[in-house]
Amino acid sequence: MTMNNIVSDGTKDVTPSSIRSMTNLLVEMEKIGIDAEPFFILAAREFENIYRESAEENAHYLYVSAINENDTDNIYIWRKIYHYISDNSQNSLRNIH
Repeated sequence: MTMNNIVSDGTKDVTPSSIRSMTNLLVEMEKIGIDAEPFFILAAREFENIYRESAEENAHYLYVSAINENDTDNIYIWRKIYHYISDNSQNSLRNIH
């Protein structure tokens, strides 16, 4: 499966430093008390909008790939996004407004 990462400038490539900056930003937000969860909720919703029925499978693939590559930045991001997409509880993505 080939998946493209789209960055804010519209390109379909993410440099390792770009990924690290996003992870660092999210971690720093949490450290100073800013809740980063809305970012993950929006990211999960958009991922579902793009990949529809295969969103959960694709998110899981990206999460597992990050684990296999020992890529801590992507593990952090994809674990949270996968959690929201795969959660079927009453607090799931479908019930967050």
